[in-house]
Amino acid sequence: MQSQPEFSTSWFLERWLKDTTSSGPNCDVIAKSPNLKSKASGSAVSEPSAIRSGTAAASGDTAQRSRSRSTSPAKTTTALIGLDKPVRFPALAGNPLVQLPVDVRGLYKRVRNITVHHEAFMPLSIKKDIDSAARRRHRKTWFYHDAGMPEADTRPLHSDAAQATGDDNHDDDSDSDCDDDDNETPSGPSYLERRQRRQPSPRMTALAELDMLVDLIATANSCRVLDRHEATWNMEVHNPLFRLALDRPDCAHVLVEAVTHASIAPPFIPPWKLALNKTEARETVGSERLDFALALFVDPGIPRDPHRRPGRQQEADPTVAEAIREAVANMPTSMGVNQLAYTPLWHSPIAVGVKTKTAWSSFEEGRRQLGVCTAAWHGRMHALMAQKTHMTGKKIVTLPLLLVVEHEWRLSFAVDAGDAIDIIGDMHIGDTETVDSMYMIIAVLRQLAGWMAGDFHKWISMLFAPTSAST
Repeated sequence: MQSQPEFSTSWFLERWLKDTTSSGPNCDVIAKSPNLKSKASGSAVSEPSAIRSGTAAASGDTAQRSRSRSTSPAKTTTALIGLDKPVRFPALAGNPLVQLPVDVRGLYKRVRNITVHHEAFMPLSIKKDIDSAARRRHRKTWFYHDAGMPEADTRPLHSDAAQATGDDNHDDDSDSDCDDDDNETPSGPSYLERRQRRQPSPRMTALAELDMLVDLIATANSCRVLDRHEATWNMEVHNPLFRLALDRPDCAHVLVEAVTHASIAPPFIPPWKLALNKTEARETVGSERLDFALALFVDPGIPRDPHRRPGRQQEADPTVAEAIREAVANMPTSMGVNQLAYTPLWHSPIAVGVKTKTAWSSFEEGRRQLGVCTAAWHGRMHALMAQKTHMTGKKIVTLPLLLVVEHEWRLSFAVDAGDAIDIIGDMHIGDTETVDSMYMIIAVLRQLAGWMAGDFHKWISMLFAPTSAST
């Protein structure tokens, strides 16, 4: 049995708890959903369920829409070898540790332990509840000892109900002597102190997370059955899942940003070395966009209203953050550290790119879009490195990429191969059809957050603050 760091309370879960104390998740929706399969979590090397079932993944309308799209040569993955820095798509080898660079080997091994070996990715304190929600029993090796275990949770038995409802009979202030003066500062504990006091116990937090996952399964199934658009999947399923996984104190350095409308900045549109029609090709790659980006948060340094509450994100390294702010301030044009023309990400370096699609007929298109956006990101990194003499001859950090096609989540690694970019993959890391697969996604996203605070932060420090990186 493995152990993991204590379960941290999610800000998202705090809000969720208030809605679930009076009524549980709508489990009947899952039971009655016609397209939700009751199956064990798939292996990392297993083919996507939609591929296994041929063309069943795409409805008639979706397939027709895909066939009606342009088949320009520039719109294929193989065409990306014509970029000035070619993008290739090699498959994971029999021994990926030989194939992957050192900066992601540890991440790969941790992800493999979760998705292939099913090691310690669900909280043991609520095993019976998870088994009940999944309608199956899971091996104990799939669980980790969390803070909700009896030996770890020493809170009074009555604390769960009191904190879940927000009741608190220990306030130091009283409203009996308050008046109607709007300008008077309220007495007693601050809001943050009150919020900390009413945080749920670790077990209640774990149960709330389970409830949210069960409800997201029902929502994802509804999106699939009703053939909803990518934007709806992003809003109803993917974004809440990112928030559930990463909206917590130990992931405060991660900025989850929806970037569907953020285009590639013109200077970083990948140039073509070989193309039949370079004008058409440039327009094609210039229009490609990610759906989400996981970035290493850097506060832009904009003065804030002192009466406003601070955001959830926190900088991992103030020294590096200050170096990035200075670098952006000295840039000749309004331009940030990324390839996107998008102000919220001017200072926060992108560490993971995410593309979402709605039919497996669009799988190849999603891979190509990730390839184009990664090539643009490499172009931005090369431009930044060209200004740093100490970066001469060094390679760009490996960039994890997520491709989400309806229920299926897959992970690849964009490796700097010198004269080319190799997008190596991909790994099945879970799906939104079963409880255990949802926990896999949550666990992998938290591993990505840990990698961002480690290897990715180390490379960004070397780029912007080499003195800090060497200490």
